[in-house]
Amino acid sequence: MKIVKRLAISLVCCSLSAAQLACAAPDQTIIYKNQRGSTMTLVFHSGEGNTGTLEGTFTTAVGECKADVGVPLPLTGYFNGNAAGITFNFPHCKQVVAMTGNLMNDRSKLHTLWLDAAPVDDSRGKDWNSNIVGSDAYDRVD
Repeated sequence: MKIVKRLAISLVCCSLSAAQLACAAPDQTIIYKNQRGSTMTLVFHSGEGNTGTLEGTFTTAVGECKADVGVPLPLTGYFNGNAAGITFNFPHCKQVVAMTGNLMNDRSKLHTLWLDAAPVDDSRGKDWNSNIVGSDAYDRVD
């Protein structure tokens, strides 16, 4: 009897797992371009509801540090509804970027605010320009 009970429990658990997998939204990949010509590829990994994780690449078209211009850099982030948070690193330029924004029009547009930070000794004094703040508007290009 114990074996039959265990088998029944296993079948129920397997069928629930299969149902959850069937209900999960497939990953969606979107390529965006901003007004400066920089591109961002976002892969949306949907979780429960309209939330999930992001991965992809960011390729800047501008910047004073030319070593990372034109180089696809890995990014990571999260989304919740139409809100998104994204981070990436410019390894040669010694800067990190944190970006937050809103996905609009069924993810065809992404409006962002970003903070670019560079490592410094005195961010509140002599290195006052260690943090740069900006905004961008991205349009879907794929």
